[in-house]
Amino acid sequence: MVSVSPIGQIVGENVRRMRTDAGYTGDALSKALREFGPWPTSRVSELELGRASPTVATLFAVAHGLSNLLGRTVLVADLLRHDGYTEIGRIQLAASAVADAFEGKPADLPADDTVDADRDSALLTNYSGPPLPTETIRAVLHQSGEPESRLARGLGFSAVDLAGYSAQMWGHTFSAQRDKLAGSDANAQRRGQVSRKLKAELQAEIDRANRQSGENAADREA
Repeated sequence: MVSVSPIGQIVGENVRRMRTDAGYTGDALSKALREFGPWPTSRVSELELGRASPTVATLFAVAHGLSNLLGRTVLVADLLRHDGYTEIGRIQLAASAVADAFEGKPADLPADDTVDADRDSALLTNYSGPPLPTETIRAVLHQSGEPESRLARGLGFSAVDLAGYSAQMWGHTFSAQRDKLAGSDANAQRRGQVSRKLKAELQAEIDRANRQSGENAADREA
């Protein structure tokens, strides 16, 4: 089953992260939003908890209010950035596709952004990672997003193999483990430190598996 985050939750998490990273309180954001009408601190709290309706009007107001509060430009697309998947109607797709649409890119459904069972089957046919149940690998693959795609490219192997190693080591994706260790309020520097540590652990496990595979092959030939 695909793990998705509602749009409202994504927006709320991004707003809270940007606000707290800059050292501002919910009351400060509330005051920055009041030119649009009633925005008590409780409404900001509801927004950050993912309980507010992310209408276009709300997204515009919050992006404008954050821009004024932080002293830098915050785009509507920035409120929608997320590493994993979200849901639009009955379609589950990479949240990055929604953010891209708010930056002026086509609001289409690229095949490699949507979750497709046939695609998964094709990927699993070429799987060469740890021996795990197919559903375990598929579950982590469905939770994977852009961080996993970048990591797989950097390591030089497939997204499905990365999903297998991640499932074996952590029981979930690389980005989920990063966020678990770094904490929900972690800044970019802390997330980067944790990411490098996890990448080193992952590379060490891959190297160990490759050595073991080589030794097994040598034993069979002996």
